[in-house]
Amino acid sequence: MEKFNEFEEYFINEALTRAAETAEKEVEEAEKTGRGRLIFASGYFTMVVKEIKDKVSRNTERQPKNDDSFEEEE
Repeated sequence: MEKFNEFEEYFINEALTRAAETAEKEVEEAEKTGRGRLIFASGYFTMVVKEIKDKVSRNTERQPKNDDSFEEEE
């Protein structure tokens, strides 16, 4: 599998965060209005998104940090 670059990781993480926020709000609203029995509990989407972000992070190719330090040759 081809690894994600750092921009792709950022973009995926942002999308996941927003999706989790939306889903959590929907669960909260459903609990408040008593819209029947829910399949998902509050916090479920946050937990799932954290696991997915961990997978994305593990599958992201990191660029070496350019520290601009100068090492003198001996």
